[in-house]
Amino acid sequence: MEQQEITQNNELITKFMGLHNKSGLTHPFAGQNMDIEDARYHESWDWLMPVIESIIERETFIEFDIKRNGTYIRVFNIDNETLFECYPKINTKEATSLSVTYNAVLRYIEFYNNK
Repeated sequence: MEQQEITQNNELITKFMGLHNKSGLTHPFAGQNMDIEDARYHESWDWLMPVIESIIERETFIEFDIKRNGTYIRVFNIDNETLFECYPKINTKEATSLSVTYNAVLRYIEFYNNK
């Protein structure tokens, strides 16, 4: 992934989390008024786990499963019908459970923003 794409993706996450403002990024443990280029959702579980917790808190019926071979997210409505599902798998040498989870989170946020 190129730096510009990483920056755009991290900005999407900060907006989802309500941490993005006109003067930059305010992150609970990383500091205030950071540049979006300093966000580390793509390379740190410490950054990504609060996003995962926020996703779980926003949905009433959700499956979220992080495994070595891929991260699974499925969101259901009250009638138990699947609304959203993604299961990106680790399929390259460079892929890690963190990078696959990061991609799953991005796909969920796109779904959330469009519903």
